[in-house]
Amino acid sequence: MHIQKVHIIGFRCFKDIIVEFNENKNIIVGDNGTGKSTILDAIHLCLKGVHRGLPINTTLSPFLFNQDNVKAYLNACHEGNACVDLLPRITIEVFLAGSAEDSALLASCEGDNNTTKEGTSGIRLDIMFNEEFQDEYTILAQNPNNIKSIPIEYYHCIRQTFARGQITSRSIPICSQLIDSSAIVNHRGTIDVYLNRIINDRLDTRDRVALSGAFRQMKENFSINGDLASILDKIETSDTNLSLAIDPSVSTNWESLLIAKVNSIPFNYIGKGEQCMTKTHLVLDAENPTNRVLLLEEPENHLSYGSLHSFISQIEEKNASCQIIMTTHSSMVCNRLDLGNLILLGLSKKPTYFKNLDKDTRSFFQKVSGFDTLRIVVSPKSILVEGPSDDLIVQKTYYQEYQRSPLEDNVDIISVSGLSFKRYVSLVQALNNRVAIVTDNDGKSKKKEEWYRKYQTENIQFFFSSNDVANTLETQIIVANKENLSTLNMIVSKSKKNLSEDELDKYMKDYKTDCALAIFDSDEMITMPDYIVKAVQWIKTGS
Repeated sequence: MHIQKVHIIGFRCFKDIIVEFNENKNIIVGDNGTGKSTILDAIHLCLKGVHRGLPINTTLSPFLFNQDNVKAYLNACHEGNACVDLLPRITIEVFLAGSAEDSALLASCEGDNNTTKEGTSGIRLDIMFNEEFQDEYTILAQNPNNIKSIPIEYYHCIRQTFARGQITSRSIPICSQLIDSSAIVNHRGTIDVYLNRIINDRLDTRDRVALSGAFRQMKENFSINGDLASILDKIETSDTNLSLAIDPSVSTNWESLLIAKVNSIPFNYIGKGEQCMTKTHLVLDAENPTNRVLLLEEPENHLSYGSLHSFISQIEEKNASCQIIMTTHSSMVCNRLDLGNLILLGLSKKPTYFKNLDKDTRSFFQKVSGFDTLRIVVSPKSILVEGPSDDLIVQKTYYQEYQRSPLEDNVDIISVSGLSFKRYVSLVQALNNRVAIVTDNDGKSKKKEEWYRKYQTENIQFFFSSNDVANTLETQIIVANKENLSTLNMIVSKSKKNLSEDELDKYMKDYKTDCALAIFDSDEMITMPDYIVKAVQWIKTGS
């Protein structure tokens, strides 16, 4: 069984969004503030009734609601209209799917209690006004100008199946585990409730009964331990009949005192990265992973490059029957776990999916995972260049044209380090991202024009010189500054003597990056190659 899609209405940054998921791996990417974490929290809230580790019924807050909806309600109140129908609400629907083996469980959740009004399987959560407080709200609404926030005290939370059945921890057909490395416990005296839940979920009823019985016996044995007699003699008086015992109430059960160890070290003393890896391993290695979904929040946090590789290998090996939905800012994570599993937020109102990305590109980046693919996916405007010297010259050109750096205008310059541009272009062909590719003509501009024509679109443009004699960036810079070679010579040459045009050309090719850095750092302005200027102008203005 797996989550087919989630529909989120009025929760935090989302007014209304539907996100679809693959059966196995799903990688949610996007800029900060696009709602990646909110999607994980919404799923976990709907399936577990828990938000940030606490039961939602006891932790309702006005800040859980979409703030645009809250402002609209408060504005209506200030205009004298505080009717119940305008109160903000939250609805989260998790749609479920599965194989024939899951048919009985899916049938128990099947109904039309969802926004589509179609018969399908799923779980629904509503946070809304409780009509039992209608009289109290009527009194409150008599002075609408005094309403400064949502009257959260009149709200309640309802979790149901699409068949309108009440949800309990035992009846829910799918289990979610949220692992947030930023919320990992690593200080003494704090019980990690997330770890306890993961371990508890792995135990069957017989195991839990056995542990409860053993723990109860331990508490009883403490009360009759012979070593207590001498201690009690010191505190007992003729007026008291004092004894010591462990509280036998439910609040002191074995789960509340559980301490896990990794390599004989208490769990809360190991590093955050290792804690994240341990929890993930427990979920993926569960005996019944078919009805589990693992929600991973930025697993790259607190992990070294080598540990992250190991962690991803663990996910690849063990997720065959456990659905994984993760957020990340790591290109390496995206590449290794298949770019076809990407779900992009933020560049349009609806999520963008990469499931149709060609298999050759997906396979290539899985095998060579060090390339910074996520930057071009997330950035609305990018300039692709061949290497670091091109990067510096394009940055300098942009500054000369607009007196500001490219990043100030959300333009990202990405060096592909000799990789074929078409690998990157295939990533953004289905997006609205604007991409300029700046490249040498290599002395064959007409052939290059033919090669690139099939990749060129309204949003993807290639820029190179038609002067085949000037086949590299360095020669292009010299040609552009023929009338001012002395200035160029002074900037790039470490010697004070004036180099001839041929000598300067050879020198700049021999010391590509050093010369580009000298031009970048210089206060002197030089003439930049025309094709680079056009690329910069196009990425900035679109023309």
